[in-house]
Amino acid sequence: MYNLVEALRIVALLVKSFLPETGGKIWAQLGLNGLQEQKLANAAWGGQLEPGVKTRKGEPIFPRIEKEEKQEAPAKIKQAKAAPVKREEPEGVLIEIGDLLSADWLWPRF
Repeated sequence: MYNLVEALRIVALLVKSFLPETGGKIWAQLGLNGLQEQKLANAAWGGQLEPGVKTRKGEPIFPRIEKEEKQEAPAKIKQAKAAPVKREEPEGVLIEIGDLLSADWLWPRF
């Protein structure tokens, strides 16, 4: 469990710069304080969690979005989907399909 909480602590620190509310929610659910004072250097693994910290149950970080019932497509869209698409090949383009029988390294391996 320590590894899971430590990984989530690091995720909260990393996402706080572009998802501050999300980082804050993760941090609070981990039972930690002072996310704003934390620096990126504190995202190193291990030794940052104090023993005995209790996690908190909270609302989902990213709540599920319920899908609405499918609506009927307008008639114009139905007609457009039913009509075949005419494709023209660009001039000078040749596409061939084949099997790859072998492959060799072109560059030396390091």
